[in-house]
Amino acid sequence: MLKSPRQPQAPYDLRCEYLVMPLGLDEPQPRLSWLIADSRRGARQSAYQVVVASSLERLARGRGDLWSSGKVLSNQSAQVPYAGKPLRSRQRTYWKVRAWDANDRASPWSAPQGWEMGLLGSDDWTAEWIGLRADTLPPPCAYLRKPFRLAQAPTHARIYVTALGLYELHLNGRRVGDQLLTPGWTDYRRRVLVQTYDVTEHLRMGENALGAVLGEGWYCGALTWQMTRGHFGEPPPRLLLQCEIEFANGTTQRIVSDGSWRGRTGPIRSSGLYEGEFYDARLEIAGWDQPGFDASGWNPVERFADPGIERNAQREPPIRITEELAPVAVTQPQPGVAVYDFGQNVAGFCRLRVTGPAGTTIRLRHAEVLAPDGSLYTDNLRNARATDTYILGGDPAGETFTPHFTYHGFRFVEMTGYAGTPPADALTALVFHNDARQTATLTTSSELVTQLQSNIIRGQRGNLHSVPTDCPQRDERMGWLGDALVFSRTACTNMDMAAFLSKFARDMADTQTPDGALADVAPYLAALPRAGAPAWMDAIVIVPWTLYQCYGDVRILQRHFNAMARYVDYLNANSPDGLWVNRRGNDYGDWVPADSQTDKTMLATLFFYQSARIVAEAAGVCGRDSDVKRYERIAAKVRRAFNERYLRGGRYRGATQTINAIALVTGIAPGAERDSVARDLVRDIRRRGGHLSTGFAGTQYLLPALSEAGYDDVAYRVLLQRDYPSWGYMIAKGATTIWERWDGDRAGPEMNSFNHFALGSVGEWLFRYLGGIDVAADGAGYEHIVVRPRIVVSNRELTWVSAAYDSMHGRIASEWRVAPDQISLHVVIPANTRATVHLPAASAGRIRESGLPLARAVGIAWVRRSRGGVVCEIGAGDYSFAIRRDA
Repeated sequence: MLKSPRQPQAPYDLRCEYLVMPLGLDEPQPRLSWLIADSRRGARQSAYQVVVASSLERLARGRGDLWSSGKVLSNQSAQVPYAGKPLRSRQRTYWKVRAWDANDRASPWSAPQGWEMGLLGSDDWTAEWIGLRADTLPPPCAYLRKPFRLAQAPTHARIYVTALGLYELHLNGRRVGDQLLTPGWTDYRRRVLVQTYDVTEHLRMGENALGAVLGEGWYCGALTWQMTRGHFGEPPPRLLLQCEIEFANGTTQRIVSDGSWRGRTGPIRSSGLYEGEFYDARLEIAGWDQPGFDASGWNPVERFADPGIERNAQREPPIRITEELAPVAVTQPQPGVAVYDFGQNVAGFCRLRVTGPAGTTIRLRHAEVLAPDGSLYTDNLRNARATDTYILGGDPAGETFTPHFTYHGFRFVEMTGYAGTPPADALTALVFHNDARQTATLTTSSELVTQLQSNIIRGQRGNLHSVPTDCPQRDERMGWLGDALVFSRTACTNMDMAAFLSKFARDMADTQTPDGALADVAPYLAALPRAGAPAWMDAIVIVPWTLYQCYGDVRILQRHFNAMARYVDYLNANSPDGLWVNRRGNDYGDWVPADSQTDKTMLATLFFYQSARIVAEAAGVCGRDSDVKRYERIAAKVRRAFNERYLRGGRYRGATQTINAIALVTGIAPGAERDSVARDLVRDIRRRGGHLSTGFAGTQYLLPALSEAGYDDVAYRVLLQRDYPSWGYMIAKGATTIWERWDGDRAGPEMNSFNHFALGSVGEWLFRYLGGIDVAADGAGYEHIVVRPRIVVSNRELTWVSAAYDSMHGRIASEWRVAPDQISLHVVIPANTRATVHLPAASAGRIRESGLPLARAVGIAWVRRSRGGVVCEIGAGDYSFAIRRDA
């Protein structure tokens, strides 16, 4: 360790429940996290102190009137639970932290951060649910308003708001917030999410006006391929709003949704998630959301009984516009038809700028790909019309239209109805999704692999719309558990998915039946069976476990352990002799494989084993010792039954690549037989010319199984294929996201999405194995890191890789390069962590670090030989290894 006399720097990037300055929390003991700003080798925190105060002034004076932890001897800098005075509704808190380094030197205090509690109890609410009935289907959107007066200027104001349906909020002529599709998708029969907005700057002394627009959304709009309505409740959409205002003299005023509001319909004649929006600008209501507007002709709203559901604070990042794309080309496949190509397959909608006479109708149709004649190919959208219609109001200064309560999956947009030839800048694609920050970068010497990583991230963004959807374009867009299961590790690497997937874990638990089964989708929709399928229901186990692995989140395991255990108990009850043979729901098997048919009982039993083993491990993390033994026994029973039934002479009977890969990765294959099972897997790949044959369930496991068995060269070969079936085939055909099917370019329209992240689960291997950044079994949350890039020196395409991941403790980086005389590996390990580094060298004598022999390098704790190279233990810091190659 390098010692330095300088004082440590202050902690930074303070977060509460994964968020920066969250408003409206309902977590009674929110968890606090921070990063240590110390790049010295071996840098670590030896102690910390957190101070939480009820005002910035108290905090500045060092008075933690809510909590002062004192000096805590611990290296914990993530997931530190608040342990102060009980937090009340509306509580505003401010906090700071300082840390002591390994030499017991204290840092300066961090810059202050904070959080604010929401309305914690039902008695905090006085608002009523209100709405406006319509007599047509699809219904026009309701416009609601409420004028009010303030006798003095406010010092502090919050709006707590939610809806059964979707809402857009306005105050004094301005839109409140930048979120879209609020309040988000939950099972509205059980819970709804509440947003909290700071509207202090929106308000003024004197006259004010609140306004809201309501759409059907997921609550009562058309969903599923059946296009049925009312899955979660009957129309109309309903608003619940409470505005609380404080003044300098200590008084308060409350404006709530109640019978005093008035409403009417307006220019949004319909707006559906699948159908698109119909907007008639001739019906716009100028000034409807401003003070002084004459609403005497508006109708009284209808009040509705409280549905008795939970009101939960929104935790996941908001859905907002994150990117604007100009078209890369505009074509005219026929007169009067313009097709805009935005160059990327995205999810969102378009902003239209247009000038023309009143009554002119412009239609925008959306598609992912084109037909051979250059027109839109929309057959794969099935019943989703994906059409936005705008009728001009005739403003000579020009008009701008963006939809409100819909979204589309598209690369191409067809415009019709434009007078003359529309200019390229008439349309701009607005990309939106849950705005989870990107946490990973990967670039390589292979254009194919770098593009693949881009496609994976594009596909992930395109399917984050309150739940992890399967696709953003057709009449589906559901939270399929199987897709989330296989992609969760990739997702958590690419982006900070902790808050988003924590919310989805609750959505999944809401689908659980009393006997332990779960639905295939969350929130549950009646178009599907009540009990789901293997590898889909297992997400209730794997997603929380992934969150624990990636973020060190013990609480997610504690809160969902009972649901995880009940699910395994359900499997156990339906698996005589350890094989899962009964009540397997839809039983999708290894969905849309390239070229194989995997035995469904084998696949189901493999996932049963994996879930039982994980529940046993989760029980250990949660301190439930008796449950550890119980679920270890169940896992052992399943393992024994599976191998007795299917394992013969070192091979699994009827095994596909999927079966062999999962058997190897989960450890169900006995140790003595692992090599032969791996050889069987490799034989099948080579028989197919180096191609995979897996579907949704197997793809995640394939390359990890090969690498763990010592076949990195075969994994490279599969990865770098350009012909069918492969990721390279998709890219060669112009894909900018991941397809649902390996043969998406020639498959029929019934089940053929061009933006479907499941087969992008290879992203896990790209970081854990190719980039070499992994979490150690004893280091959840990347407190203990494994750096082990799988380098195939004979491969001429992948000669260097640069990977980085922003963990809960800071940035981890691994960059390797193969040269004729050496292999170089540059590693960055963040403060407060340690790493085990695997170096591909025959002996330590071949390795130098920062120009020094490994034995003399600073910060190397120990060195040992292992299968495949040299292993060393390092602390935080920046390391440059050079491994001499034979001539």
